[in-house]
Amino acid sequence: PGADGSTIGETTVGNNATTVIIYGADGTSILTENSTGYKYVTISTSGVLTENTSINYSIKHPLTFIYGGSIYDWYTTSSGYQNHILWNQSKKSQYDPCPDGWCIAEDGTWNDYTSQSAPYYIQGIATESGNYYQTNGLLYNHISWYPSTGYRGQASGVVTNSGNLGFSWSSTTDDIHALDLNFGIGRFNHSKPDSRACGMPVRCIQE
Repeated sequence: PGADGSTIGETTVGNNATTVIIYGADGTSILTENSTGYKYVTISTSGVLTENTSINYSIKHPLTFIYGGSIYDWYTTSSGYQNHILWNQSKKSQYDPCPDGWCIAEDGTWNDYTSQSAPYYIQGIATESGNYYQTNGLLYNHISWYPSTGYRGQASGVVTNSGNLGFSWSSTTDDIHALDLNFGIGRFNHSKPDSRACGMPVRCIQE
């Protein structure tokens, strides 16, 4: 779950934001994971790891965010047990969250994103200087909008940098990390290695 835009402002410390509440199928009842509609646990919590991985726990608790792995992974605390298949690599797998016919973008998809082809917008105005606003983001060739969502941190599970930085996971791994698009005011990193335990948006592309 992402951030509640009403909680993001210039005075928000670290631009940490309240999580959007998740409702049930009836549209009115709040899911019971906790008061914000979901919960997060450290990977060291008793019962999360089974034989060095947390795959069983994650299947049984799909709305629980697992964070804090010692090797920057939500799946395991041992580099010998990291599962690269979870990141699809060059083909779609059963772990890809996109619908049929679509998949997570590979690293390199955003190499032509520049301040000219994808300008950064602050409150609807293209600029490279300014403050945190929920409406911030970049617009690629007047086609694709990437909001500055921030991310859920691997060390705490808290949404941070909302309205400032934007991210999009790729399906590509790099050693113990995975690669993502990272952008902000006057900055681009097309292949940034980040902790696999971070919670970031994904952008589905056609296969």
